[in-house]
Amino acid sequence: MSDSDQSVLVYDFEVLLRYVAKEKVMLTPKQRFIPARHVRNMMADFRVKEPHEEKVGDRIYKKREEMEYPRFYFLDLLALSGEFLAITRSGRLNRGPNWQKFFEAPAEGRSFYLFCIFRAQFNVEAWFLRGGGFGERLEK
Repeated sequence: MSDSDQSVLVYDFEVLLRYVAKEKVMLTPKQRFIPARHVRNMMADFRVKEPHEEKVGDRIYKKREEMEYPRFYFLDLLALSGEFLAITRSGRLNRGPNWQKFFEAPAEGRSFYLFCIFRAQFNVEAWFLRGGGFGERLEK
């Protein structure tokens, strides 16, 4: 991963954290995902944007849930497993115990910080069980 790839990842991760802190996102009641409208709003400010539609044959389908955006879903799981975000009892996303620590870290060290969090705390089971294709998604 090049320095520019790392800075893009960190930038998009910061956008996600700041958006959630500002908007107090309420998760969907049954599956506890970030609603698609919030995903689209956050991704509008991302440097790496995922398409909001998927073409299957001649048909075009709008993506309707967070899991249909693999990169975004990965960032969300990373934020939760690293305790940068937390889910309240009411099902709202909020700042987690490590939210401030991320922003206090030197900018040039944040990508390494995220790598360490991924290595130590990432919830592989949540990613694998919900999304399938774990190896392929991780490679992307």
